[in-house]
Amino acid sequence: MFEINEKGIDVVQVTGIGPRGINVMILDNFYQNPDEVRELALKGRKESHKTTFGRSAFLPTWEFAAKTKHIFDGICFDQDLWFTETDREIYEESWKNAGFMVQYTREEEWKSDPKILIPHQESYPLEWKPCQFVLKICLNNEFENHSGEEIYTFMSETTVAKPMDSVYKDELSKPTEEAWKDLGITIDSSVTWEKVSTIPMIYNRAILFQSQILHRPQIVPNTFNDHDRMEQILFL
Repeated sequence: MFEINEKGIDVVQVTGIGPRGINVMILDNFYQNPDEVRELALKGRKESHKTTFGRSAFLPTWEFAAKTKHIFDGICFDQDLWFTETDREIYEESWKNAGFMVQYTREEEWKSDPKILIPHQESYPLEWKPCQFVLKICLNNEFENHSGEEIYTFMSETTVAKPMDSVYKDELSKPTEEAWKDLGITIDSSVTWEKVSTIPMIYNRAILFQSQILHRPQIVPNTFNDHDRMEQILFL
């Protein structure tokens, strides 16, 4: 389980995103046997619990880290790629705690919490968490919809100091359906927000980006009505 496709991985660097020219790493054909990992994720739905957006399940296992960490060691410590130095202690501690975590989301779950429309970060300068990178691996196969991950800027910056929820407290205070509509229009028509990239999430694709980058899932109507958006996630 979790063997990576050593000879067949296609590594793609998406460069120059936004005014600051940030980078995202894509690793296609990541797992040697993605169907095996997908099956484990499907079984994990029975143990999933509600999270901020959707549901998640966590399986403690040493195997994922043992078989995949080496490929990220070189990438995550490439200062020319990330324009900053990676904290080794935080990075190594994250791998010690790494298991198999999967996020499951349906469209109805997104629409029950309009905050998903507000681009967010996994860590903020003023609300810091020991997380430097986000790794997502798409486990929706070729027979399902995949959607993508959108990268945003706010006032031409890919990072904000703290969560933006308070800026939209008026919209979020409205009934859910009205809040979803109004917040979507507000963000999509705003001159302060700009979607600078969309990374398609295709089966067995891993994407790696910095945790203080504004992002949100690509929300396409009627995409996840009859199956989950299903992605393995690791915070490093």
